[in-house]
Amino acid sequence: MSWLIYSDVKRGRDELNFSEWDRVQEADDLAEAVLSISMPPGKYTILYPSAKLLAAERKQLADGLAVIQGAAPGNGREDDD
Repeated sequence: MSWLIYSDVKRGRDELNFSEWDRVQEADDLAEAVLSISMPPGKYTILYPSAKLLAAERKQLADGLAVIQGAAPGNGREDDD
């Protein structure tokens, strides 16, 4: 079980690591996964049911990830001019 968790964490950090701001981050891909209900993964929410996100929580998280990626929340990579 610990190997499975380690593997998932490593893959996640390869995609988005909040400790490495000097490299290109894939927050937009994560936002899509959150909105498409593929994150958090089902195998995780079986162990931790409280990790399931409500629709409003998914939207809020996706909007926050869009800000991290430098995009305007809710509308891709457009500027808020």
